[in-house]
Amino acid sequence: MLPDRKTTITAAVACVLVSMAVTPLFFSPLWLATAVGAVGTAAGAGMLTRLRAPRVPPVLACLAAGVAALLLYLNLVFEGRHSLLYVIPTPGSLARLWDLAGAGLAEAHRYKQPAPDLPGLILLAAAGVGITAVLTDLIAVRLRSAALAGLPLLVLFGVPVMMNASHLQLVDSLVFCLAGAGYLAMLAVGSRVGRNAMALAAASGIASIAVALCAPLLLSSVRLNTLFFSAAEAGGLPQTMAQLHETSPSVVFTYTTTASPSLQQNDPLYFQQYVFDTLGQTGWQPTSYPPGTAQAGSLPRPPGLTDLSAAQPVTTRVTTTGFPGAHPAFLPLPYPAIGVSVPGQWLADPDLMVYSPASPLAGITYSATSYAVDPSQAQLGAVPPLTGVPGLAPDLQLPPSYRTAALERLAQAQTSGQATELGKVDALANWLSSAPFRYSLSATPFGSAAGLTSFLTTTRTGYCVQYAYAMTVLTRLLGIPARFVTGYTTGVPGKDGSYVVKTTDSHAWTEVYFPAFGWIRFEPTPGHPGGTASRPDYMSASTGTATMGSGDPIIQATGSGSPSPAADANRLAPKPPQHAGQLGLRPQGHPAKTFRAATALAVVAAIALAVIAPAALRIARRQWRWMRATDDVAQAHVAWREFRDDLADFGFRGRPSEPPRTLAARVSVTLPEPARAAVRRLALAEERVSYATHPLASQHLRRDGTTARRGLAAAARRSTCWRARMLPASLLASVTGAVTHLPHRN
Repeated sequence: MLPDRKTTITAAVACVLVSMAVTPLFFSPLWLATAVGAVGTAAGAGMLTRLRAPRVPPVLACLAAGVAALLLYLNLVFEGRHSLLYVIPTPGSLARLWDLAGAGLAEAHRYKQPAPDLPGLILLAAAGVGITAVLTDLIAVRLRSAALAGLPLLVLFGVPVMMNASHLQLVDSLVFCLAGAGYLAMLAVGSRVGRNAMALAAASGIASIAVALCAPLLLSSVRLNTLFFSAAEAGGLPQTMAQLHETSPSVVFTYTTTASPSLQQNDPLYFQQYVFDTLGQTGWQPTSYPPGTAQAGSLPRPPGLTDLSAAQPVTTRVTTTGFPGAHPAFLPLPYPAIGVSVPGQWLADPDLMVYSPASPLAGITYSATSYAVDPSQAQLGAVPPLTGVPGLAPDLQLPPSYRTAALERLAQAQTSGQATELGKVDALANWLSSAPFRYSLSATPFGSAAGLTSFLTTTRTGYCVQYAYAMTVLTRLLGIPARFVTGYTTGVPGKDGSYVVKTTDSHAWTEVYFPAFGWIRFEPTPGHPGGTASRPDYMSASTGTATMGSGDPIIQATGSGSPSPAADANRLAPKPPQHAGQLGLRPQGHPAKTFRAATALAVVAAIALAVIAPAALRIARRQWRWMRATDDVAQAHVAWREFRDDLADFGFRGRPSEPPRTLAARVSVTLPEPARAAVRRLALAEERVSYATHPLASQHLRRDGTTARRGLAAAARRSTCWRARMLPASLLASVTGAVTHLPHRN
């Protein structure tokens, strides 16, 4: 006996309803549309493997077929343009699909939920839901255990719990009810297979209920979101910096400022974008902060800034142009900002980074009020030694591998004779920015203590990232808090008093903490013609041959044969703090890959709808007829009408005036015995309700109709069976007849 197709359909519906629980992990339901396609693919593959009962493949073969179909679907949606005829995977398309999955895993480490609709994340979600659908269909239909099929559904339902997703109680209740209804429907349909199967279903149901009761206890003690979004995980290259791979400079933003010309000349504005406090074994990482930091309209107080005698309030109005539409977006801001007015919803962390998981950065205008902190050498030199300032532990921390005798000797040797914090920091900056150190974009990047030691003692060649990296580590070895910062330098004057900042103005520098003045910028990078970096006036003149007054692109093409520093800068992009995205923001744009994936999905969905619509309407029509038949007479007529439609679907022609018994005798010649007897009973029931006083009992007529339909399928060719399923002639005839009679209606 063929497995009930109703179980396949209800299992697919249950998967879709349960997968809605994952909705809080994403900003928009685009991922759900892709997941629904994956569920449909899994259900279709399951049906194909069970077309003929005697030829149903083994369980492992059915599982392999489902996984293969899911892979074909994902390849079509995400890498169809790199496939043969957009359908057949190629080694190149599979490699790209694998890389996209890897990118999705990296994005899962970087973004907090709700996450933007990035192709890699959507691929992972669709693949996870698809695998769940394959397992659910295999257990519920192939293994005839609908109750046990609740286990993969339970795993899928528990994903938001394990990820500690934010929830709304009403939405949670609705999703739970829908998921429960889907599971109960699958259980009700799949358990109608006999007493033995009912006993197995009962046992499986008890096991599933036990797991469901124990799962919350287990999940409540495991915060898997700390595994996926650990602060020890380094971020990738910020998408806002990816455009710096340009062969020619491009404008990033323009701005106007109320800073006086003398202030701009003595201490030009730097635009801080990313702040890195923590140095791990894999590079620089931002600190993960607990929930509760401020929104951008009310920034936290600048850390450590209590002496405002050397601080001037400045208002800067910025118009962005060259940033991509990636998320999270970080605003370039003069430090320290004390107020920001920006369209959209933005958050601020204690380091005064202002970011948004969804609002766009490109093409906006915002204003920031900040302090231009420009202390003199005398003021910084008079700062007393730092003792016990809370919150600075991450800015003093170094992995054990960096606390080597060689690095400590270098730090001590270059600051020998300096008694003040300013003297030590200034000595380090002057040493790094002087000969024999030199600037070069073709230098080999490093990300370890051994690489740093080689840079300081042997190669002595690098760009801003390496020099800021080195100075931050050496400063911490002296017991002075320091942090690694990236952003943009002041740019060049434009029209009407504005300034223009280009990709070549991207830069990295070191900030050092001074009591009463907070975080103060220092320049350790040797000069590089063409940029706009500058030495602050509280630094002493360099003792070497290199001069400042120049900038430093973090990433810039340097000609053939020059390696890009992207490998090292790849560790410089922060993920947002742990509360990012909890305000329910919505993205205002999707990356190009997401748009292409959505377009491909829409095409696939339209084709799938066109293919399955006739079959679905035929099944719905049959169910509707039986639903309306409430007595023996109506059910006998429905059974015979369905049999006539089945004859039309399989290509058997019957005359309208032909009596039921005559038609049954003519058709039954080619049918196997169970179907032959069923057809005779259908004909007899139709004749009794048409000519006799009392009809026959109708409790077995629907089963006889199913048996007759299967007999017709067994006697027909395979092509005829497919045509009967996908393009039922009876449905097409009904639609044609309805259209024909439309003009005759009043």
